[in-house]
Amino acid sequence: MKFVTNITTQNHTGISKTHCYGEPRSITLILVILLFVLFPFHGNSQNLRLIHADFHRSTRLENGKILKILEGHVHLIRDTLTIFADRIEFLEDEQVIHLIGSVRMQTPNKDVFSQKATYYPETDYLELFNNVKYIDSSRILRTENATIDLKRNYLRSPVAVNVLQLKDNSFVSSDSGAADTENNRYYFTGNAYFYKPDSSENDAKIWADKFEIYQREGDILFKAIDSVKIIRGQLNAKCQRADYYIDRGIIYLSGDPHAEWDLNEMISDTMIIFIDEETNQPQKFNLIDHAEVFSPLDSTRKRENYLSGRNIIAHFRDGEINWIEAIDNATSNYYIENEEESNSGMNHASADTIRMYLKEQEIDSVAIIGGIEGTYNPEN
Repeated sequence: MKFVTNITTQNHTGISKTHCYGEPRSITLILVILLFVLFPFHGNSQNLRLIHADFHRSTRLENGKILKILEGHVHLIRDTLTIFADRIEFLEDEQVIHLIGSVRMQTPNKDVFSQKATYYPETDYLELFNNVKYIDSSRILRTENATIDLKRNYLRSPVAVNVLQLKDNSFVSSDSGAADTENNRYYFTGNAYFYKPDSSENDAKIWADKFEIYQREGDILFKAIDSVKIIRGQLNAKCQRADYYIDRGIIYLSGDPHAEWDLNEMISDTMIIFIDEETNQPQKFNLIDHAEVFSPLDSTRKRENYLSGRNIIAHFRDGEINWIEAIDNATSNYYIENEEESNSGMNHASADTIRMYLKEQEIDSVAIIGGIEGTYNPEN
């Protein structure tokens, strides 16, 4: 049978060092016993156990308190939480652990990394500093400074943060952020930016003052608030608020929305954009209340088709507007080009409903329904 000798020495700095000799298993056992002697935790904190450290040292500070230090591949466990660090420091009578160097906090469903951290075992609260990285099955979050309430699964970062979604490689960044991972709610504030790549070159980009992302009605709702700008393929839109149901491909724009599709400009009180998520192409635009569409015939904008109504619906086929319809108090000014009349005059019409059919982005025919009034002004 082998015996293990525990020797405590004092050097000229006043720091006592504990050296352990014997088999590695016995060394770990002594360190476990040592930790409970040096770490007088109470309540739930008693679950904190030392699995490994290369060595321990301690020193008495000027205020009389004892500073304990464990160094070298430090490994602690508390219930389902595993802690790794190059070094940990703690005062004998305080419920605070300082972790330094290659910090890793691991649970069954997440990993947290940083260069420095402060852990409060009594409240299960964590402060993280320098190269902070949070990883779970769905995302990777990076920042320089964060706090995590491990009981509530709530993360907050007061500085710049960015998140990569592993499912679709979409990316979110902002000046600060917070995550309620227990309820799958995420908040991004200040210069918020969203990017989602697409193989068909219809990459989605959204800018706003802040984002909120959470589950709603069985879908992921992406909410952009204040000074919103959206670019997706040929779509370029601005508004004060956008609600994007990602899985269903529906975008609600409100707060003075203004959208451009190719050369077409659209305004209304509210807009709803429907996107086929399989083809990533637009299916339909709904312009609700005080709707107007301006469609210049060329980039010079000397002549343009105009359509207005209480509501306007634009239907798409293969990424282009196929037909567009104004409903209720519809009015229009439009040109129909043909081979015989390359410079045809402007037509004006008002009716209950006006429907325009397009071919290669030019008006091919017009259907005018109910309460019809109209004029034709030929060009000289």
